[in-house]
Amino acid sequence: MILPGGGGAYRGSVRNTVIRAGLAAVVLGGSLAAWGLTTGTASAAAGPIALPESAGIPLPAATVSSPGDMVVDGPRHRVLISDADAGQVVALSYAGVRQAAVDVVGAGTMTMSPDRSRLYVTSSEPTDLAAEPQILGEHEIVVLDVATLTVLERYPLGRARTPTTVVPAGGKLWFSYREVGGYGNWGSIDADGVHVHAASPIDIAQDSLLAVSPTDPDMLAVTGRALTESDLVLYDVSGGVEREIARNSQGDDGISNYSGLTFTADGKQVFLGGYGGKVFRSVPGLVLDGIVNMGGFASVDSTAGAGTMVTDTWGAASLYPPGAVTASQQWNFPLTGRYPYSPRTVAWEPGGARAFVISYNTIGEHLFWELDAPAAAATTLTLTGPATSARGAALALKGTAKGIAGASIAVVRKDLENPAGVRLPAVPVAADGTFTVSDKPAVGGTVAYVVSYAGDALHKPATASAAVAVSRLTPAVTISGNGVVHAFNSTATFTAHLGATYKNRTVEIWADPYGADQPNRLVRKATADSKGNVTASLALRRTTTVSAVFTGDARYAPRTVKAVAATKVSVSTTLVGTYKTGYFRKTVNPRVVTAMSDYPNRKQKLFFESYTGGKWKAWRSAVLPADSTYTLTGTHATGVRYRVRSAYVSGSVAGDSVNYTTYGAFQYFAFTK
Repeated sequence: MILPGGGGAYRGSVRNTVIRAGLAAVVLGGSLAAWGLTTGTASAAAGPIALPESAGIPLPAATVSSPGDMVVDGPRHRVLISDADAGQVVALSYAGVRQAAVDVVGAGTMTMSPDRSRLYVTSSEPTDLAAEPQILGEHEIVVLDVATLTVLERYPLGRARTPTTVVPAGGKLWFSYREVGGYGNWGSIDADGVHVHAASPIDIAQDSLLAVSPTDPDMLAVTGRALTESDLVLYDVSGGVEREIARNSQGDDGISNYSGLTFTADGKQVFLGGYGGKVFRSVPGLVLDGIVNMGGFASVDSTAGAGTMVTDTWGAASLYPPGAVTASQQWNFPLTGRYPYSPRTVAWEPGGARAFVISYNTIGEHLFWELDAPAAAATTLTLTGPATSARGAALALKGTAKGIAGASIAVVRKDLENPAGVRLPAVPVAADGTFTVSDKPAVGGTVAYVVSYAGDALHKPATASAAVAVSRLTPAVTISGNGVVHAFNSTATFTAHLGATYKNRTVEIWADPYGADQPNRLVRKATADSKGNVTASLALRRTTTVSAVFTGDARYAPRTVKAVAATKVSVSTTLVGTYKTGYFRKTVNPRVVTAMSDYPNRKQKLFFESYTGGKWKAWRSAVLPADSTYTLTGTHATGVRYRVRSAYVSGSVAGDSVNYTTYGAFQYFAFTK
């Protein structure tokens, strides 16, 4: 958030631009790169992330004319920005798109209630000191409903007191203010009205800075917005009046012009920022923990609970983990061009998933930046388990989760009966970073265990998984018809039989014709009858592998059995040129015409035989295309009987093996004068 006086909105013509910057990588000139870094007196744990202006998306000037303070409304994924010039509180989406607005005159600093349901806004009408007589504006604290951005209450402060900060503590609203003439004080608002200090219990040169502890809602920190020095005081405000807990003079820290005050996320330190650097002091003693020298301090926020995010006017945002005075990460804003941008206000989403920064330059242009998971370190989960396990037997999977001891790891088991997963009891991470998942899987097959860590403000989410092959019984599955030889284009019926199973009684019958040009295809899928049978009929034109497929269930493994249905070809042989059936004149060369069921590049073989010595003997042969005409030439002897037939010889002779070897019928002939 922005601190009053430490960074009010620049007045003038405004061009607003939104930039989204992921922190998984470092962008520089369109690509990502890392720089060396020194922050204060110690190096940051990681190199700075350079954010490019080139990633900006221009927005209309009417979106926000003069950005001031900023808070994050996490449940609705939007940021709320005060706009003093427009007299509004504006709601922007995380992408910088204007969604809603409510009128609040001179809207300034803002604070949410602890339950984040109410928004407290300082409101100030302009004061014209040059007028005769002087015109003093009305000032008040406005309470808004965060969800609807409607006004719930107004607390007038009169014309003489300009509110500068407001925080809820001890059941009251505490506010600081500046009086006419520059001096200030602080006070509270309760059911009895507005109460102010007649004389401040601390030295205040202008007005006060107030902060409430995130871990103790009754502890209030107060200091003056001093040019040189002012006491820092802790109060217990649980009673009717504030009770001093500790006091420390800030003159020894080398910081002047204080403009930022907050508690760290764990409530164990108070942070002060001003010109020349920032200071961390312990709570409740206010002992000096560390000083970080820097240029001009801009703003600070620790809302996310993951550390303290600080911006400075020299172009950087830095993250300080709880209890640390050394930055763990730094983001460098582009200080290039004629009018370089300087970060102004910063605000974190509760939980630390995102931080937002508004930067500006000297001609009134603003940039809106989103930093993803700024405080989150990568979390590595591992999970290993046995490769196999018996169904119903106890098994243990071992995992590691470094750096999140005590965290809870969610466990989901996915199996055949619960493909979407069943949530098992969460397991804790031990002090050494290990955890164990124990289970007795009742379902067989591949059982997957998925473990996940949701992440928090300091750690990113992570997931790991392991699979275990859990044993299943082997079902009895058979298919009829193996080895049976079928005529070409005949219809055959196949019967698949399924024995005992758990739940699945479905059987699939598949047919895969020989040859690469036809796919395996599903012939029938059905529930087995009372005898465990499923039948299917199939027209056969090629030798076909017929499969009975059981896909398995929670207790029985998948199984496939196969039968080969051998299938002949269609073949015919015809004699042409006879003068009567079976007889040729010896002066005629017979023609043998053959036809065979086709397949690319298929060959047939003609077999000629002659009858001599009381038996049929091979005479001659020829290998021809499947459909062809063969002419028998030469000198034809009379008185001898001949016969011829065509054959498909599966394998190298035919040139393919998609059918069963088939011999055609003989055609008989003889020659006469």
